[in-house]
Amino acid sequence: MLEVKSTIILIGTVSIVTGGYFLYASLKEKRKDALYASLGWFMLGAYYLIRYHGIHKSVAEMFLYFYALGMAFYTVEIIEDYAPTALRHVKCYLLVPLSHILYRTITMILHMRRVPVGGIAGDSGFMLIISAYIFWKGLGKEAMLNSVAMLILGIDLTLYKFIGDSLIDLVLILLGALILSVSTIRRYKTLIKEVKKGEIPDINPGMKIVPDAYFEVLLESLEDKPLLLFTRDLSKKSENWTVFYVTNTQMENGIRPTELEKMTHLAVRYMREARMSGGRGVVAIDCLEFLKLYNDFRSIMKFLHALRDYAIAENGTVIVAYTPEAWEEKEKAMLMNLAT
Repeated sequence: MLEVKSTIILIGTVSIVTGGYFLYASLKEKRKDALYASLGWFMLGAYYLIRYHGIHKSVAEMFLYFYALGMAFYTVEIIEDYAPTALRHVKCYLLVPLSHILYRTITMILHMRRVPVGGIAGDSGFMLIISAYIFWKGLGKEAMLNSVAMLILGIDLTLYKFIGDSLIDLVLILLGALILSVSTIRRYKTLIKEVKKGEIPDINPGMKIVPDAYFEVLLESLEDKPLLLFTRDLSKKSENWTVFYVTNTQMENGIRPTELEKMTHLAVRYMREARMSGGRGVVAIDCLEFLKLYNDFRSIMKFLHALRDYAIAENGTVIVAYTPEAWEEKEKAMLMNLAT
């Protein structure tokens, strides 16, 4: 009994300390992802605080759902900023109700008595398993520990109806919480440093489609490197860049938003010349929504498809900024499928 209470206190302490770190980070950096993480961890701490004081399980169990929900929102925010092409996996959250089907199937096959609590824990577990999968698909090996820890927690909560409040349950939760706490904080610190310093991973050939905020980070990191930029912002310039301003006004280095073919020609020529000189041509576009005003979606997709294919052929990179809320879900999915 003493071991159980000590483990509960330890899990609660880890959760509250982790929540405190992310709350501090959210206030300092003004980031929603950290706020969601802090709320999630505080909910896990509240769950174990309630369990320690012996309050009814059906009340305590509700806090598990809000923990998993906070971690799900944290996952989606991180993926949207750093690996937007993985957002297509967010639809996997629709599978959460399968936890009930799984439980009912197992109890029917094994002729087990149904437990009145644990359904919310099962949903929470499935949500964490899906978050682990999305994290892994988005950030790969860099998020391996995060994904493994979420998986441990997710499996434990999914099986809560079968293992209950046993020592095995607490040990698995403690193990998962400790690993997830340490790995999440370490990974989050790294991501924040990348944003502050403008550091980016190696830019591979092909096309990257990223949210506006991350595009600015990429652009800042490329300030001292050759770049072809199509933009609406007259303030964006660097002595190392070739800049074309997308506008209907007659001006030097101006190009009309309907001249997609001309933009393609300029981009291909730039990437080809860079390849022939032994470098990699990087083309950046941050006026996609403006192009949408003057061209239909099919024309924009043909334009982007052509740029992507030429980028791969010429060993170049095309970086496209987009505003997620400006596109319908179907359009957004098609844009994400263009990324390589």
